[in-house]
Amino acid sequence: MRAVIDTNVLVSSFYGGKPREVIRLWEFLARPSALKIEISDPEDLKFLECAVALKAQFVISGDRDLLALRAFGSVKILSPAEFLDRVL
Repeated sequence: MRAVIDTNVLVSSFYGGKPREVIRLWEFLARPSALKIEISDPEDLKFLECAVALKAQFVISGDRDLLALRAFGSVKILSPAEFLDRVL
């Protein structure tokens, strides 16, 4: 299931009720699987996990460690300039 959650639902979730239930469910369903790879900056794994979970074609980043990978599986890792030049 894919859903877009408006910012007002996120803000309302701080007060409880149905918005909080939606956010709790979303957090449970949206947690990507942990990747079992080693990269130079482990903090960058979250972006690769998100891209894999969403079956994204690209990660757009200014992070040098991520950009050095160039790709992860079928996911291309591009700078904003590269993305604009090559894709659009």
